[in-house]
Amino acid sequence: MVLAGIGITGFFGQVAITAAFQKGEASVIAPFEYSALALGMGLDWLLWRTLPDGIALLGACVIIASGLYLIRKEKSHTEAEHP
Repeated sequence: MVLAGIGITGFFGQVAITAAFQKGEASVIAPFEYSALALGMGLDWLLWRTLPDGIALLGACVIIASGLYLIRKEKSHTEAEHP
């Protein structure tokens, strides 16, 4: 039952995220997507008192930095295109 619940809620969560990216701007929605990393770490700590290792944290930092870079680049591109 737990696995079925996780699967169903995960499915609907992914559908909601996809709909948000279709209807909104990625630069607005992406930070909410990245917050899942922090929420997942918090949930791991609450449930199992464990934190990710250094490699996992490095990967999370790379993902977040890449997203922030793209958001900044998109914003400067938009400002240059529409002064």
